[in-house]
Amino acid sequence: MNISSQKVAVVIPIYTTKLSSDELSSLHNNIKILNNHPIYIVAPEGLCVDELIANKPNINTIFFHPKYFKSIKSYNKLLLSDFFYTAFIDYDFILICQVDAIVFSDELTIWCAKNHDYIAAPWFVKSNSSTPLFIGVGNGGFSLRKIRTHIDILQSKNIFYSSTKMESLNIWFGLKNIILIKLFVLLKKFKMKINYLKLFLLFFTDHEDVFWSGFGRFFIEDFSIPYQEEAIRFAFETEPAHCYSLNNKQLPFGAHAWFKYDREFWKDKINK
Repeated sequence: MNISSQKVAVVIPIYTTKLSSDELSSLHNNIKILNNHPIYIVAPEGLCVDELIANKPNINTIFFHPKYFKSIKSYNKLLLSDFFYTAFIDYDFILICQVDAIVFSDELTIWCAKNHDYIAAPWFVKSNSSTPLFIGVGNGGFSLRKIRTHIDILQSKNIFYSSTKMESLNIWFGLKNIILIKLFVLLKKFKMKINYLKLFLLFFTDHEDVFWSGFGRFFIEDFSIPYQEEAIRFAFETEPAHCYSLNNKQLPFGAHAWFKYDREFWKDKINK
């Protein structure tokens, strides 16, 4: 699939019109930069978003039941439901771009051409050493997702184990989740006829991006996620100064939660 044939939409989830000044400036910035692509506001039924998108062409709205916007837990459920991705079945990819995310340039078709199934800002945490510890790729608030793959996973009943997939996990993805995968692998050896995906999601209580970055790969044969070095060029989130250093002091395509993590780092890099 070449660049010109990739079809991608920008998806901006909004649960309230009472946005902070940081969120509003990010929203307007992102719409301006990405206005060559179809843009969708995803919102709860009954929410009027007209004011937010007034005088902004190329913006559509898709509404879902309000129950999916009442909490982080319910939002996670929405993004772990096949009907959410089916709503964008006419596209090859969607870019989830929450209102606390910001883009610096339009690199969207470039990233689509890399043909990964899931791309997001890498996660780093403080460690005992002076260097933050990399724990995985990555945060769903600014993430590029291949539609067909996400639907196939959420409609899967099987489990696909490999030692390489298991080696990609660490304790940060949740010990309970890792143990569950290992149990499923054991059950499969005994040819147990179980809907593994449905059972896993029944016990899964973490954020949806933990599923996509860590466990989605176990419910499909192949699932492509970039390595740390490539993901840093896509986006920053936690430890942005460290990411900036690793990225040869270059800004990425975008960033998530820029006003939450090290605002001091961003103050001379974001024009508000």
